[in-house]
Amino acid sequence: MADSAASGARQKSQMDSLVFRGYGSRADARDYQVADFLSNSSGIHAVPIAEHIIGFMFLFTRGFYDSFRNQERRIWQKKNDISELRSKTILIVGLGDIGREAARLAHTLGCRVIAVSRSGKEKPAYVAELKTADKLLQMLPQADFVVISAPYTRATHHWFAMREFRRMK
Repeated sequence: MADSAASGARQKSQMDSLVFRGYGSRADARDYQVADFLSNSSGIHAVPIAEHIIGFMFLFTRGFYDSFRNQERRIWQKKNDISELRSKTILIVGLGDIGREAARLAHTLGCRVIAVSRSGKEKPAYVAELKTADKLLQMLPQADFVVISAPYTRATHHWFAMREFRRMK
């Protein structure tokens, strides 16, 4: 009898799982109100996405894109405009799982990491300077690279427009 009661209770409970973090524009929250439990994949993509971010920084500083294109064309010429990632200033916009991992990796590579977050609190040791998001315009001129890892919400929808791009290095 106890087993059938427990079995009936399990049948009444529902759990939905999202394969993405949050459910902003990808799904309607009303679709999930039936579930007793709603989970998402928050945090599981931080390492691969942060590594991808760092990979793009190398792509730009080392001129890999032009090098690869030249190799395909059998053009062998020295590039004089490559630089090092070390000592570059990286601005992280949003210090969630992805932003923190990108900041940690950039710091490990010798970059100066600065960041803005909604609260401006809980500065990791590998972040040299942390400000609230309303200080973004003041931080942009310092940055060699800007990593936007804030979630897409109504509040962040127009965070970057021409005014912000013009403030960058």
